[in-house]
Amino acid sequence: MEKFEVYYGLPAEIKFCKKCVISNQRPNATNELRYSPQVKKQSTFIGKDGICDACKYNDMKNNVFDWVKRGKMLQKI
Repeated sequence: MEKFEVYYGLPAEIKFCKKCVISNQRPNATNELRYSPQVKKQSTFIGKDGICDACKYNDMKNNVFDWVKRGKMLQKI
C-alpha cells in the first residue's frame, strides 16, 4: 500500500486530466473534523477518456445551455 493511501486516503495511482491537468489526488471538500486516516477521501474523478468531471461539466455548460434564452427568461421573472 502506498503512503498516500495509508495517510491521506487518496488514490495511489496518480492520473492527470488531459484538458486542465488537475490530478486525481485533489480531494473534494470534506468535513475535516470527521476525517480519519482509515476513510478513503472522495477525490477528483478522471474518466477512461482522461477528462475530469469538472472539464466535462464546463463543456456542457458552454455548449448545451442557451444562455441568451435563459437570460431573457430571467428578465421576465
